[in-house]
Amino acid sequence: MNWTKCKWVEVVPERMHGAPVLLNTRMQADGVLENFDAGLSVEEICYHFFLDEDAVRGVLGFAGRLQVSDAA
Repeated sequence: MNWTKCKWVEVVPERMHGAPVLLNTRMQADGVLENFDAGLSVEEICYHFFLDEDAVRGVLGFAGRLQVSDAA
């Protein structure tokens, strides 16, 4: 997925070999999708990976996994 227009994702060459990650984290954006698709809820993803709920919802919304109103 092309994450370049997602405000919740950044690419830092020195972090995770330049893979797209959630802002100020080492969590790969694709990892959020994989965990959600595997059945974890937004709350579980946030809890297990110490992530901000708005960022997780934003990434899932950008990827079309959540409705726009849910991704606010």
